[in-house]
Order: sequence, then C-alpha cells, then structure tokens
Amino acid sequence: MGKALRKPWTVAEFVAWEERQVERYEFVDGIVRMMTGGTAAHSTIITNLVVALRSAMRNGPCRPLVDTPKVVTAFASLYPDVAIVCQPVEPDRTTLDEPTVIIEVLSPSTEGEDRGGKWAAYQTLPSLAHYLLVVQNEARVELFTRDGAGWRFQVFTGLNAVVELSTVGAALPLAEIYDGALG
Repeated sequence: MGKALRKPWTVAEFVAWEERQVERYEFVDGIVRMMTGGTAAHSTIITNLVVALRSAMRNGPCRPLVDTPKVVTAFASLYPDVAIVCQPVEPDRTTLDEPTVIIEVLSPSTEGEDRGGKWAAYQTLPSLAHYLLVVQNEARVELFTRDGAGWRFQVFTGLNAVVELSTVGAALPLAEIYDGALG
C-alpha cells in the first residue's frame, strides 16, 4: 500500500470520491490508502486460491470473486484479495453486501492493516463466516471462523495441512495454495 492520507470523510463520501478516481483506494477508520501492485508470489497465491475454490464449489451456490468489487462496511471501504459470495450478484455491481468468506494474502506492507483495521471492519459484516489470512512467504494460513457471538482461531502450517471452510464446503490444501509461490 502507498502513503496514507487522512480525510474527514464518511464512508459514503469516500465511495463517491473513489468512483471518480483512476486508481483504487481503501478507506479504514478515516484513513485513505492507495492500492498498489503486489509480488509474483502474491498473485500466484491468489490465482491458486481462486482455482481451488472454484473447483471445490462448482456445484454449489457460492463463488469466489477476486480483487473487486469492494466490500463496504459502516466505517470502511475495502478490496479483499478474494471474497466468496453465496447469493446472486448483479454483473454491474461495484460493491458486495454479504460476503461469506474474505481472504487476504499478507505482505509486509499490508499485514498490520489486514490484522487490524480491516479485520475490525470485516467483523461487522453479519454474513461473514470465515476470515482467512494467508502468509505470503511461508506455508501458514490463519483462519477465523464465526462461532456464535465470537470467533474461533486456527493456524495451519506446512504443505500437508488442509484448511476447511465448512460454510462453503471447500477444503484448501496448503500444497495447492502455495504451488509455485514459495522460493
């Protein structure tokens, strides 16, 4: 992510402003951040996730979406790396109202926000069942699963581990997630 700008905007004002920009921006807790490109490993992991998710969910109502549209909460406007939706989404929609799963691939420049302000914003979404943090430089995935009024936390390490996303009926082997991404 690039340099942060502080603006006294509401989420609605930010969304209206961002729609007129060429670049993409996120807005969390009053801070605007321009989205920047990632590494080859980041892109490979996202591609691997989408391929595995699409294959696992082919016969169900859920599907993965990459990069866009954005997720808007009461105090944030965000572009998750991958979102899974389980309801129809109109093709021209630019926002997601009810993601079931959100996945962020961690990098040194985004990890603090992915674990902090973005995670706090995502927790306000009643539809969210799983939040997945995928470490970019080692085979490690952290899974938060909604469990009643709270969240259950699990860590999966090593290429033999498999992450179960029970709500969407998908199993994600870490060997598939990291195929071609680790040096």
